[in-house]
Amino acid sequence: MSQSDGELPEGLFPALEGLCYLNAAGEGPLPRRAAQALARATREKERPESLGRAQYFDLPAALRERIARLIGASTEEIALTGSTSTGIGIAARELPLPPGGEVLLLEGQFPANVLPWSAAKRRGAVVKSGPLRQGESPLQAVRNAAGPRTAVVAIDWVGFASGVKAEIEEIADLCRRLGAIFVLDGAQGVGALSIDVKAAGIDVLACPGHKWLLGPPGTGFLYVSKRWLDVIHPYNAGWMNLAEKQGFRNLLSIPKEPPADATRLEAGTPSYVLFSAWLESLDLLLSLGAARIERRLMALAETAREAASRAGLEVISPAGPPLRSQIVVATAGRRTPAVFRSLSASGVVTALREGAIRISPHIYNRESDLARLETAARQALKEES
Repeated sequence: MSQSDGELPEGLFPALEGLCYLNAAGEGPLPRRAAQALARATREKERPESLGRAQYFDLPAALRERIARLIGASTEEIALTGSTSTGIGIAARELPLPPGGEVLLLEGQFPANVLPWSAAKRRGAVVKSGPLRQGESPLQAVRNAAGPRTAVVAIDWVGFASGVKAEIEEIADLCRRLGAIFVLDGAQGVGALSIDVKAAGIDVLACPGHKWLLGPPGTGFLYVSKRWLDVIHPYNAGWMNLAEKQGFRNLLSIPKEPPADATRLEAGTPSYVLFSAWLESLDLLLSLGAARIERRLMALAETAREAASRAGLEVISPAGPPLRSQIVVATAGRRTPAVFRSLSASGVVTALREGAIRISPHIYNRESDLARLETAARQALKEES
């Protein structure tokens, strides 16, 4: 496949050479240039006398700008966090909820978009999980479970264990008609699939940096639409972004009100060592373009689906639009754990999630990786028959 179709030039991920890595949904590898930036930032921390504005202010601002471009937001709507859970937790603590208002989740969501909503319960909300049956669309599941008390709909964009992609534009439209806030966990979508949060009508989006965005663990972001920023008053407002206006020499006189933009949701000193690496990864993704990446990953996923089926695995993730995603999920029945172990032993790295094998290629993968998956899976099934 030509580079115009999404395949990368050689040498961007040298640490993966010889390894068939198909687990971007679990952990995205650092590109070489990101690893080099991480090493440089670590050396700067060893001799911190030169640290200052570039690390504390300019670098976080550059990250917010890259993220905003990637998802179609404004920089004022982006807060840097350490994880999806952090972002969902802010939403659960701070979004306006009427007494007895319902937060609607769907069955099978990742815990990062489930457990933080206990904070909404403590504020008097009712948190319920609507059923999502095999083969059913998330849109239909939300329609079936929503009602007049639905105040928040919080779902995963792509199911971590199912590979089901939610119809986010249609769900956002339903939320508008219900008068509900739409919160999206983008962990398994952003960086792999293109998105425009404004056009889609998303109110809140939380995402980690260490999966499809190819950053270090401990990075992430929260998007909050401008219409909701004024009502969010975090318990731990970020003083750092107020200090930026006058430096660190007169901290006792900085404004006491939090910033007007989403940086009010940040707290304390930025993770500049990690951010140095993440900025390089985001620049790589932006240079390729979200639409190009999505086309490439969907093509790789289709090749993975065909390879798994030919090998004798049963593919259980959706086969066609609109529910098909870049994640392929397959099973071998009771032999699934043994097949997974055999794949790992042969250097084919996938993930075992909820009793099935999850295959998640990214931009560094080639068709030869999926041919290797097919060969290894066929051999594993033969050994276990």
